Amino acid sequence: MKTLLASVFLLWALGAQTVQAERPTTTRPAISSNEAAARVQRQYGGRILAVETLQHNGQVFYRIKLLTRQGVVRVVRVDAGSRR
Repeated sequence: MKTLLASVFLLWALGAQTVQAERPTTTRPAISSNEAAARVQRQYGGRILAVETLQHNGQVFYRIKLLTRQGVVRVVRVDAGSRR
């Protein structure tokens, strides 16, 4: 009986570890959306229209839409995990 319980517990523990390993991991952004928008505005000039936080394959990034001084709408992607 003890062997059966030990086996069930072991299988349960291995199953729980497998589920945890399959979950995508995300890291906390190194820069905020406000900081990313300010960097884009400094680089391109103009006015920020929208900032979205998106995630793809565990990577967090910002999609920033801005209106340049020349009247052109640009979309810039900024890696949230990078300080560059």
